[in-house]
Amino acid sequence: MKKRRKRKNGFARTKRYPLLNHPAYYRKKDTDNIEYVTFTHSEEVYLEDEKIKTIKLIVNICKTEKEIDKYSYVVPRVYIVKRSSLKDEIHNFSIDKIDKPTIVEIFNKSERYPIKYTNNSKNKKTPK
Repeated sequence: MKKRRKRKNGFARTKRYPLLNHPAYYRKKDTDNIEYVTFTHSEEVYLEDEKIKTIKLIVNICKTEKEIDKYSYVVPRVYIVKRSSLKDEIHNFSIDKIDKPTIVEIFNKSERYPIKYTNNSKNKKTPK
């Protein structure tokens, strides 16, 4: 039986926060805690009633999008959560070696935003 490997970094889709179904690049911190940045196709995003300017990447992160005019933008915020707050791995995204220093700089210099609410179940019932 093939042994399952736990990844230290990779791409996954966001469940709800900060942007629904956007790709996120995560790095593992310890057993289940990760930190991640999100990507979008917009030059600006609205988060918590605040307009945030995104950083344009040179190469699109999606391998399957061949359009010349489509660019990926990274939101310059680092979120700290449990791995379970993101969806399953997605394999058709990668960071080009030209854009890697930009992502590393965001991880090193950006402010951290801990997310306390990681249960994304809308149907969870409270105990009586």
